[in-house]
Amino acid sequence: MSVLTLPEEMALLLHLAGGTPASRRQASAACAAAELAELALRGRIVVRSRPVVVGGVQVPLVRRAEIEPRGTGRIGLEWADGVLAELARRGPGPIPLRPWVVRRDQLPHHREVLIARGLMRRLPGGLLVRDRHLPDPVLARVSVQRIAAAGQRVDERGLLLSDLVAAAELVGDLALPEPGDDRMNDERGIGRWSFRPEHLRDTSFLLASAVPKRTRFEVGGGDGDGGDGGGGGE
Repeated sequence: MSVLTLPEEMALLLHLAGGTPASRRQASAACAAAELAELALRGRIVVRSRPVVVGGVQVPLVRRAEIEPRGTGRIGLEWADGVLAELARRGPGPIPLRPWVVRRDQLPHHREVLIARGLMRRLPGGLLVRDRHLPDPVLARVSVQRIAAAGQRVDERGLLLSDLVAAAELVGDLALPEPGDDRMNDERGIGRWSFRPEHLRDTSFLLASAVPKRTRFEVGGGDGDGGDGGGGGE
């Protein structure tokens, strides 16, 4: 089992290309989605979408995706208990997924956790140069190799992480094998995905689909610690 939570591992992977994310907006959303993925892995949320029928086929719409909290009690991780408390405050009932993912900015928090644990180091910038954050090379190599070697049957954590890595457009950055066509297919019921519960496959697909794409205006466009670290919007 990984020594990192999913948002910590995402923060690590997002900084491998020179110490700064390619797109700060995308990286922030990917980290927020990874927080929800960790909670899904622990059975505390699921993500569902009210589908529409297109050509006789039910298609889940990301804009209709909602977070459904499950269970009660604390987890023992500060950020995770904070997310659960915020979801409870916004309830009862499901919470829209996309606004939560695109507005929640906890990337700086998870980066600081890695630094405190000695798994990332900060290289201070200057007046016109941003700070860089360099992950521990051994841990980073192990993480990338584990994703690359997922094989034909991945565990539940591997499913969530693989989908998020593809959604954050890190496949090329990390020199990973190109994902198969089934990776972002909501009806993944064969191959490596068939051994995972359907609700988790749906959750993974919808979380990944909520991560925005890079744009030519965002790529390399800053790595400030903007945002208030709060929950997503209504």
